[in-house]
Amino acid sequence: MRPDDEGGKTEDEQHLRKDPLDDRSPEDEEQFQKAGAVANDHGSAPVWPAASTGIGVGCEMEGRSSDAASCRREIFAAYVGSVVARTSLLRNANRETTTMRKVVAGMQMSIDGMIDGPDGYTDWVDSWSDTFDLLPDIDACVLGSGMYSGYEQYWSAIKRDPHAPLEFTGKVPTQEEIEYADFALGTPHYVLSKNRSEVQWANATIVRDAEEVDRLKREPGRTIYVIGGARTVSSLMDRGLIDELRLTIHPLVVGKGKALFDTIAERHYVQLDQVKSVDNGKVCLIYTVGDRG
Repeated sequence: MRPDDEGGKTEDEQHLRKDPLDDRSPEDEEQFQKAGAVANDHGSAPVWPAASTGIGVGCEMEGRSSDAASCRREIFAAYVGSVVARTSLLRNANRETTTMRKVVAGMQMSIDGMIDGPDGYTDWVDSWSDTFDLLPDIDACVLGSGMYSGYEQYWSAIKRDPHAPLEFTGKVPTQEEIEYADFALGTPHYVLSKNRSEVQWANATIVRDAEEVDRLKREPGRTIYVIGGARTVSSLMDRGLIDELRLTIHPLVVGKGKALFDTIAERHYVQLDQVKSVDNGKVCLIYTVGDRG
């Protein structure tokens, strides 16, 4: 190494003492200013080249170019890339936390829209099992107070003796109904009622209004199943809380009885997503609920 005229230091030693940022071009200066602004916005600091060596720390570690200007550009690009990646992760995280659970209403009805006959019974329904294979996606059920008593008695009876004829129908439960009884007694149920003071099932909870259903929808979880009855489905639809309708249509005109949407107050557009033919002439329809823009 050849000593120079400044204190007997070698050229290499002078280079090591010199701050490489002194040689930055206007373009470099602009890049560093942008990187600093981005860093400040995200609460962190960029990784600058090491002033004592003229070699970027990132470059030195990764064996990249030792040229100060090119190294600064590499570090700037790497830093901005990391900021973009972190911002993307934050956006995805925010999207996940704001995504609400789907609320699905499932009902069985005649082709003229009745869910009960004139005597209050649905004697044309041969099975109350899951006709849509929806159960694996459900982790909460909602039903009205008027429906709860009969619902609780029906599925409790099957659970007690799955091979005995049912009082309600005189028929032995189907295998699908036995499976639904297991589901019903093992899944949280929310009974929508302003006046009811108690429920028999340990897995049932009374909720007083639709706002509590809305709160439930915003909590983490899977699909919420609205079992009925008609007034409950209509009320929740009018409040914009039903995302999907799943209707099993029976090949029967009842004439007189209780209509599914008899108490609906608002107009709602729906989109047909799926049609499925099942046994004995029944048809299963799946609709997405949403106002047409």
